[in-house]
Amino acid sequence: MRDAVKIAGDTKNTDAFRARLYQYPELVNMKSAGGRTARDHAEAIQHTATRQAVVRSLEDAGALRSDQLRLNERLLNAAKKRDAATVRELLTVGSDPCWAGNGKSPLSIAIAHGQLELVKAMISDRPSGKADIAAARAGLSKNEAVAFEHDFRRLCRNGNLSEAKELHALGLIDDVDARSKNGRTALHETTDANVISWLLERGADANLCDKDGQS
Repeated sequence: MRDAVKIAGDTKNTDAFRARLYQYPELVNMKSAGGRTARDHAEAIQHTATRQAVVRSLEDAGALRSDQLRLNERLLNAAKKRDAATVRELLTVGSDPCWAGNGKSPLSIAIAHGQLELVKAMISDRPSGKADIAAARAGLSKNEAVAFEHDFRRLCRNGNLSEAKELHALGLIDDVDARSKNGRTALHETTDANVISWLLERGADANLCDKDGQS
């Protein structure tokens, strides 16, 4: 991609550059040997109109400057390691919890790991927090997305209604009838009257049976 940027700068042919960009989107944030990204090289183009056109095309494709890319990569690694202190530190300096690169975002990883405090930290300053969670969950497989379903059933079983409500309000629980491997839902698990009432208000099905035929 660096070579494509250079050619665009030399020839001022931004149409050819855009065609190459859309042909190889996975290369958009590949770094050169010196650690610079295509976005860094684009910002060095001398011709103003060409520079602006190339930078705009790269931005539309999700290209980042090398400093932002490094921050996002560090956040991704910290999320994978469940390093809460580093995650919080990186969030304060502008790392993007929704940046997925060519894989999962830090937010997706925190959701897959069931790390509620990290999820909340990652969306605390984002007005689109619930939508960000929905997008992050959409990038997970069914097996990867069950961590908070386990927590939700446990909270309901233990009568921790306020915490169960929080998971639901954040969008970490789509279905209050999400089943365990034994076919049990939160309604099967709880005997708390307040939890039962809230689950029914949220549309829980009292007629569902588990694998043993118990409703």
